[in-house]
Amino acid sequence: MELLASPLTQTFIIILVMITANLLIRFFVRRRLVGLEGHEYFVRLIWLVVAISGAAYLAVVWGLVSLVVGTVTTLGALAFLIGLALMPWLSDLIVGLSLYVNPMIKVGAEVEIGEVRGRIIRISLTTTQISGNEFLVIVPNRKFRDEMVKIISLKQMDKVKETNQKH
Repeated sequence: MELLASPLTQTFIIILVMITANLLIRFFVRRRLVGLEGHEYFVRLIWLVVAISGAAYLAVVWGLVSLVVGTVTTLGALAFLIGLALMPWLSDLIVGLSLYVNPMIKVGAEVEIGEVRGRIIRISLTTTQISGNEFLVIVPNRKFRDEMVKIISLKQMDKVKETNQKH
């Protein structure tokens, strides 16, 4: 038990846990979100949370708590301010993930959102591109949550799926 109590051993264990967590996050998130453009940003965000948690634990193990408390307090306040500034972007990101898993709203679907009507040609984490007659509209994903979305043609989606499966 004394071996597990040593700071050096705990440091080694935490590093192994963080490496394992990184590999698992990359494997599962990439596998599930492989078709979503920008999914790497989501993986990096999760990894940042894991890294900060591991670093905080190591600070406690090595007795650097007093130094860490001031730093964490400052970083917490800074993170709060940055979080407030990034609220629209984070909203777009969360809605982008939900759009990706929604079977009704896919590339090829004809939709009407607000005053825009057209076919979805690209879905990323924060925006969706809709192509209409002679125009391209880049819609923030939060609009899909905030406004009523009409799905005009589901048959067109089936044709796109058939075409993609043939290629």
